[in-house]
Amino acid sequence: MWDIDPKDWSGRDASAIAQDVISKIRPGSIVLLHDGAYKDAKYPDRQPTVDAVEQILAALAGKYRFGTIPELLREGRGKRGRRKLKC
Repeated sequence: MWDIDPKDWSGRDASAIAQDVISKIRPGSIVLLHDGAYKDAKYPDRQPTVDAVEQILAALAGKYRFGTIPELLREGRGKRGRRKLKC
């Protein structure tokens, strides 16, 4: 369902996560981010993801409208099977 996975669970820093998302984002994109990890995970700290979200939102504000998955799915499919969200 998602088309952008910055692999935030892999120990990447916030800037790397944010730049990955920002460089790949398109209208209708769904970004997969993780808000937690199991206790014994190799990279249990989710702070880089939280910090990346702040950077992503700041960079994309005014360029895209953010919505929930149900809102996105109600809008229907765009060209080439991609989901589109009207801005």
